[in-house]
Amino acid sequence: MPETGWFRASGVSIPSQNVAGDYFDVRKTGPGRFVNIIVDVSGKGVSSALLASLLQGIFIAASSDPGGLPALLSRTNEFLVDRTEGEKFATMFYCILDRDGELHWTNCGHCAAIHVRPGREYELLRPTSLPLGMMPDVEFEVCHRKMEPGDKLFLYSDGLSEAHLPPGESGKFHFYGEDRIMEILRLHERDVPGTIQRAMLRDVQDFLGGAEQTDDVTMLVFEYASAGAAPS
Repeated sequence: MPETGWFRASGVSIPSQNVAGDYFDVRKTGPGRFVNIIVDVSGKGVSSALLASLLQGIFIAASSDPGGLPALLSRTNEFLVDRTEGEKFATMFYCILDRDGELHWTNCGHCAAIHVRPGREYELLRPTSLPLGMMPDVEFEVCHRKMEPGDKLFLYSDGLSEAHLPPGESGKFHFYGEDRIMEILRLHERDVPGTIQRAMLRDVQDFLGGAEQTDDVTMLVFEYASAGAAPS
């Protein structure tokens, strides 16, 4: 993970079982471009982990051209539908960040990415399509936005927001929740990605207090540090 230069990132994935159906990846495709992805395959265990590995291979081999992303997602979607018949699907957030701060992104049914803008209102990059493999003939949209130096993007799987304590006498679960995620981000919005990632992980572990982790917890945070910094 690059810690210096115009692009900086940090991530972690903690499985709830021996293997995980979540994964994240950061790929440098040139001196002025990084591809970032987070995926959450439905279910748990070996079958989900194998599908996650398959998807990782597909996206590692893929071009980083934003114009080709809708066609790639359509082919991947049809591939999964044909082989799993809708019984397995994957949510995904995929984005491409250029050195000029241009962000190209798509959200296939995944948790909304959080555009952290220090000192300003945050923005949520919500789903733009259904998950991959859920239904045939899905259209995939690629959106665009500009990141300013110091801005960050926080990506996570629902194992973070839906981490919960055992139900009490009321029978209701107490979830970690999106509001608490926002609180930690506000406290550390000017820190480097590694500090943010570690603070979030420490807080959710404190919240659980030793309770069983029932789902994979994955998070990735990256920063557009400076348009003028030398590339990593």
